[in-house]
Amino acid sequence: MRDIDITLLFIIMIIIVYLPRKIYHYFLIVLLIVTTYYIRQENGLFSILFFLIAIYIDGKNNKYLKIFVYISVFILLCFIIISLKTSMEHTLISYSSRSMIEASNYSFGAIIAKFPKPFNYFLQTAFGQILPFPFYVYSTYPEVFFEWIEWLNPFYWLYVWLTILIVFFKSNILKKLSLNILILLFVSFIYIFLVSIGQTGVRRQMPVYPFVFFVSFVIGSFYTKRNKIIILFLSIFIILVLHGIYWFLKG
Repeated sequence: MRDIDITLLFIIMIIIVYLPRKIYHYFLIVLLIVTTYYIRQENGLFSILFFLIAIYIDGKNNKYLKIFVYISVFILLCFIIISLKTSMEHTLISYSSRSMIEASNYSFGAIIAKFPKPFNYFLQTAFGQILPFPFYVYSTYPEVFFEWIEWLNPFYWLYVWLTILIVFFKSNILKKLSLNILILLFVSFIYIFLVSIGQTGVRRQMPVYPFVFFVSFVIGSFYTKRNKIIILFLSIFIILVLHGIYWFLKG
């Protein structure tokens, strides 16, 4: 599975961007970008953002360095986008077709896919974060004994996301987060959104999930026990309400 390899490469690049860097770290990022590119071209293209972020953080007081890097990366992006145009179109069509087939089995997925663009893209992104849906879907595959563990995923992963999203309404906690975390979190949002346009499955979004979990842990450390319990019950409530709507639509 290429997704596991790409996840490892993304984790290493994110760690390099998050922690203080030496000059050799930039060569390492370039090597990782090239490696990612040859595993899956679209991910290699996206991973150039990590190089840009590192330069922005380290050189925000050196305008000449930033201008040089931005021009270099712009030229590189243009070259890669032109060379990948056909490949990316075929990949997107393939993912979209597959997601429509999968959605036909679930009322929510089918309904979301029919929404006008770009609203369906945002809905697909949100829907992809509460999979499997319904949570008991794997119970139809008795030969996969341990799949029942994934029943908990929609409840827990929504808890992770609510922990992150709520912080944007708590300025006192938001100020405590480093610029590195906020930028990388924003990039993670972008990655999940772009991937969800074609496919809402966990596999394609997995490369940024370890960092999302890490950010949730960091933010959660600022919450009180009462806050965490409220978020947990809110997550359970939202998932159960969505399942109620699903059962109603299914008839």
